[in-house]
Amino acid sequence: ISKGDYVDVIATFAPNGGSQKLTKTVLQGVEVFDSNLGDTGDSASDGEPYITLLLRLDYAEMLNQIGADNLTYALNPMNPTTARTTGAVDELICKRFNFNCSKQQ
Repeated sequence: ISKGDYVDVIATFAPNGGSQKLTKTVLQGVEVFDSNLGDTGDSASDGEPYITLLLRLDYAEMLNQIGADNLTYALNPMNPTTARTTGAVDELICKRFNFNCSKQQ
């Protein structure tokens, strides 16, 4: 992942502070402002890996609340249509929070 790429942001978190975790794509098609994740030279080994995204303030606040350790980034080729996902959930979460977790065709 390099500067100028677009990524989807996937978060893993426990809804309502529960112990069961939910994984969900929370943002799609976000531009990467800077990153050393794609570096192949010595600069990547000089410090911790980082990624800086171009975000609206409310999205930045949401990701900060989720926490960086709970985020994964997937390279997005900027498909003009956004994908709708149900996320990866445990059946217990579906029952507890009344989510519709049936597989969609």
